[in-house]
Amino acid sequence: MNQRRLTFTISIVAGFAIAHTASAQQSVDFNRDIRPILSNKCFVCHGPDDAKREAGLRLDDSKIATTKLESGAVAIVAHKPEASELIRRVTSSDADERMPPSKFGKPLSAQEIALLRRWIDEGARYATHWSYVKPVRVDPPAAAVAARAAPMPSWFDHAGSGSAPIDRCGAVSTGQHGPSTRRQQPSALADACRELAERPSLRRSEKTPKQRGPARPRPPVVRRARPALAGSSNG
Repeated sequence: MNQRRLTFTISIVAGFAIAHTASAQQSVDFNRDIRPILSNKCFVCHGPDDAKREAGLRLDDSKIATTKLESGAVAIVAHKPEASELIRRVTSSDADERMPPSKFGKPLSAQEIALLRRWIDEGARYATHWSYVKPVRVDPPAAAVAARAAPMPSWFDHAGSGSAPIDRCGAVSTGQHGPSTRRQQPSALADACRELAERPSLRRSEKTPKQRGPARPRPPVVRRARPALAGSSNG
């Protein structure tokens, strides 16, 4: 039992270190980092559905999430993760208190717990869902800024005359968040597609004609005369 608790504690500390190192240059964003965690693993019991809500807690509502519940606890205390009931429950070594419940089948990872802790430590700022936010036009970064943010491929024009704005935005984003690990992982489907692409074309027009032997002579066609009908005359 003690070994299990030690392993759980080490995983939390390791996840916090990983999340802190990967996002040291930027603050935690609610829509990007926190909303997916809460929506996937917390909103089932603490979301907008009145019929399934437990303990009167709504983690999708900042006002309810930051006020005292009937139990006297406060789920989220801005800038105080250790005083937040949310952090206490998701890090509890007691299986009966730990959230989400084991029967839910979606435990929080150490990195997710670390993000929740950082978010609360930074003030637990909620944000409106991106679909309800009016788009704001922003100027793309200069080519020189993009080139400094992340190495670009040879086709990228660092002078900015031939590079598209979306490429410069992508370069800056890569420099801030790091390259996508999902794209770097080997894919069996990608390998299969690459192998097919390297094979000779199998189109019908490019198939090698089938080798045939010498043509056989056809038998002569014998035409038989029709018999004369009975009662017919030449006159």
